[in-house]
Amino acid sequence: MLLNDDVTPFDIVVAGLQRACGLSEEVAEMIAVEAHTEGSAAAKRGLTQDEAEAICLRLKAMTRIPRICPGVGCTAEQDD
Repeated sequence: MLLNDDVTPFDIVVAGLQRACGLSEEVAEMIAVEAHTEGSAAAKRGLTQDEAEAICLRLKAMTRIPRICPGVGCTAEQDD
């Protein structure tokens, strides 16, 4: 689950979603907008807990900007 934050620039979130989750720019933008307006959004579905944790770690790392933002907030949740 991608969590909304008011620190990470939108374009960085979209690029991180594209790279970490293998999403198109259009889908990544839709997820980022949903997280921004609803507070959270599923970044990718159909994952095991281990897969979700790995994507969450990659997403945090790919959106981290030293001294500017720590990376997006996300939680690893297995899809039921």
